[in-house]
Amino acid sequence: MNTVVNVHSSIYGWTREHLQMGALQNKLHDPLYLSFLLQRYDRRYARKFSRIVVTTEDERHEFLKLSPDLDIQVIPNGVDFDLLPPRTVDAGGYKLIYVGAMDAFHNIDAAIFFAR
Repeated sequence: MNTVVNVHSSIYGWTREHLQMGALQNKLHDPLYLSFLLQRYDRRYARKFSRIVVTTEDERHEFLKLSPDLDIQVIPNGVDFDLLPPRTVDAGGYKLIYVGAMDAFHNIDAAIFFAR
């Protein structure tokens, strides 16, 4: 049976980036956890599916580093403006709510961008 998974991000890649930035708490535990458990987890998880869908080329490369033979499709996030055209007037009464893990630097940047 063919199976497809849409992966938001590599746990291994995310943790590695945070470790490189010095953003993780435990300097002794985290590198071991990263190399032994998370890398193995991402590799095993990815191999369970016939195809993986990610939203960026960076994510695609993260998974290909773990397993070069994976079938990975990049489908970027976006909005179909033919289906949902921009409004010409403000509907009023609506507020933007940003939902994302605030321990990820790109989500912090996004929240600051939207707040301005």
